[in-house]
Amino acid sequence: MYVLVVDDDPLTCKMVKFILSEDGYEAATAGSAMAAFALLEKRHPDLFILDVMMPHMDGFEVCRRLRNAKSDAVILFLTARGELNDKLSGLQMGADDYLVKPFEPAELSARVKALMRRYQRFQEAPHTTNLKAGGVELHISDLKLVVSNKTGGYPVSVTPTEMKLLRCLMVNAGRVVSRDVLLDSIWGYGVSAGDSQIIDVYIRRIRKKIEEDPSSPRLIESIRGSGYKFNSISA
Repeated sequence: MYVLVVDDDPLTCKMVKFILSEDGYEAATAGSAMAAFALLEKRHPDLFILDVMMPHMDGFEVCRRLRNAKSDAVILFLTARGELNDKLSGLQMGADDYLVKPFEPAELSARVKALMRRYQRFQEAPHTTNLKAGGVELHISDLKLVVSNKTGGYPVSVTPTEMKLLRCLMVNAGRVVSRDVLLDSIWGYGVSAGDSQIIDVYIRRIRKKIEEDPSSPRLIESIRGSGYKFNSISA
């Protein structure tokens, strides 16, 4: 698995690359967004580790451009900006996880391993591993959806985290799934109930991709005080 670390601090790049190498990952570093995009012309990473506060182009903009270009790579923000609003903004941009500096090497290692296990499971899943509910067909092996509407069907690319969240909801179609259950099923390495807003961010992202009118969702229903329910038959 190939990881690209993008950070304008050489010491951080060196330390993160060492941690990744010790865990068996192939890692490259870039000191700026422009240097990172130059490396992409040669090889596309499986995982990006992005700093937020960089000159000329920050990590949020790098993430936005990657997702606009339909990249399905895993994205982890590693940054000193630890406010909840920053974290939610990063996830809203399309990141899969967010770790605040200063960090413990063991935690970075654990988070990367969890993200990459999830990524590999989707990559290695049998091509017949599909789910269908409410006019949505989930192709787990390809990280893609096919959404059907009155005019036909159209494919939608999703990130591994979005895929895992959708899978949990669709397996439980017609039943309410709490935010805590969704948090545990997606990350499973000790996120707290206070992080439940993260789920709301992902739900908004997914609704933009599958709902005819995201402001009035029919497929993913919010159940006040409880969680979310995927409706197997859209109204």
